[in-house]
Amino acid sequence: MSKIQNKKSSVKKISLDNSHVYISSLLTQKIVLKYEEVNSELFNILETKLKKLNEGKCIKEGYVKNNSIKLLTYSSGELYDNKILFECVFECLITNPVESTLIYCIAKSITKVGVRAELIVDNEVSPYIIFIARDHHYNNESFSQIKENDIMQVRILGQRYELNDKFISIIAELISINNYSTLKNELETKDFEENLEKIGGKKFNIKVSKSKAKQIQLISND
Repeated sequence: MSKIQNKKSSVKKISLDNSHVYISSLLTQKIVLKYEEVNSELFNILETKLKKLNEGKCIKEGYVKNNSIKLLTYSSGELYDNKILFECVFECLITNPVESTLIYCIAKSITKVGVRAELIVDNEVSPYIIFIARDHHYNNESFSQIKENDIMQVRILGQRYELNDKFISIIAELISINNYSTLKNELETKDFEENLEKIGGKKFNIKVSKSKAKQIQLISND
């Protein structure tokens, strides 16, 4: 009797990774210190100043990610109005979204005007506040199905920000919805993952497609 290798098939998961929105950038900035601030900890002092001035807010180049600034080098100090000026070179992660970029976001509030959403990020404040206007989706049936905390894929239509803003404002178009709350309810009610049915003498694991909560996929264990 020949041995048959069992191969487990897997459901293709949707990647919600938004790390592509950030790019590594090399910037220069002048930092002015008081005489008493210049000591053996100068490197750390300059880096801390750079972080305080730039991280978690918008600068000319875009929004600077928190905890991403790393001081690389700095110039010799120059006397400037009874203080000392240093020109610093540092790297950081910046996001400045462009039109037509696809991103994943989570619905935070829904009104008659539209949906307010935020970028999906791990353990940090969203750099984007995303608005999906109802008027732009009058012929899109999916729009009326959006609920709070739904995961959505959207296409950026436009953006704006001013210096020192805490986020970039984005107008976006809905592409698709992944209604995880509906999915969770169906899983709890029917216990799909633990149910096995025999179809044609073979066992099939019943799972629910994440992209379409009501669509049932039969995934063979063979």
